[in-house]
Amino acid sequence: MATITRIVETESQNKDSIHLFREGMFLKAYQHSAFQFITHVRPYRAIKKHFKSVGSDVVMLGFPSERLKEIFPDAEIDYIDGEMHVRVPCPPIDFKAYLAWFDTIAPQPERPRAKTPAAPAPDATDQTEQIALPRGETLTSPVNHYGVLRKIQDFSLENATPLECMLFLRDLKIELKEHGGI
Repeated sequence: MATITRIVETESQNKDSIHLFREGMFLKAYQHSAFQFITHVRPYRAIKKHFKSVGSDVVMLGFPSERLKEIFPDAEIDYIDGEMHVRVPCPPIDFKAYLAWFDTIAPQPERPRAKTPAAPAPDATDQTEQIALPRGETLTSPVNHYGVLRKIQDFSLENATPLECMLFLRDLKIELKEHGGI
């Protein structure tokens, strides 16, 4: 995975391409490439985030990597560094239009760090619940409702990405399963 410093450096020299960098299951376009993508390929919602390591705001957008050929069906795709960095040629960038576009994007608010919930009160930790099973059977199981509800309440859904939401739900499901809740 490319560092944000390397990405910003690549974008500062970019005049006629869309550079996409793999991050997990996604390909992301930054700065000039994000503008070129929105201008020449299709409209997407870009976000602006401040990175301390480069000392500036950076604009980005992303999509699932498996959609690359669907989004660029007839493009000459150059694979750089394996499939970690992809370059797609496009018309030269209009820097004046880029700067105007960059200024229209509101910075993404800082996400508060996840809080560690306070230890649940002893009487709220292990509650017994009847769980319905197939064919009318039931199971009595201890479930930590307080801890799960606290995590849901503390999770900042409005500031989370779809991937972070999926991971959060996965973690809740694992916790419930460990406590016999599902």
